[in-house]
Amino acid sequence: MTFSETGAIGFDLPLSIDTVSNINFGHVQANTTGTYTINTSGNVTATGPGQWINGPTSAGNLLIHGSSTQTISISAGSYVAGGVGNGVKLSNATCAYNGGAAVPCTLSTQAAPTSAGKTLLLGVTVKVSNKKQADGTMATPSFTITVTYS
Repeated sequence: MTFSETGAIGFDLPLSIDTVSNINFGHVQANTTGTYTINTSGNVTATGPGQWINGPTSAGNLLIHGSSTQTISISAGSYVAGGVGNGVKLSNATCAYNGGAAVPCTLSTQAAPTSAGKTLLLGVTVKVSNKKQADGTMATPSFTITVTYS
């Protein structure tokens, strides 16, 4: 006896991310330790001896594209230090997805991104742990945002 079996397979859009803007803290005091936090609205606060000086600031702004039916999970990690002596370190990323409130970047079962895309705003804390960041220089520490289907 033989029996015919059919297999079904569905196809959907892969996830993709466009960078609208990277995080920018503006200018902070050189040659001084300090901790600076930028929120998902782009506002910077300073604690410790260092001070925010001036310049344009911006939260990270990503546009996530993908399925119109599958939910997504978002996380932040793989923080990499930068600056002289790796004295500039990021931590505690916050995410505001699709107009939601800013929360730590450990989001699960978020709304499907759709092919048009949904916005992910990013904030983060940066700690300058040494006094070796000279006037006129720039540090570019980084971290990774991971987006997967839930």
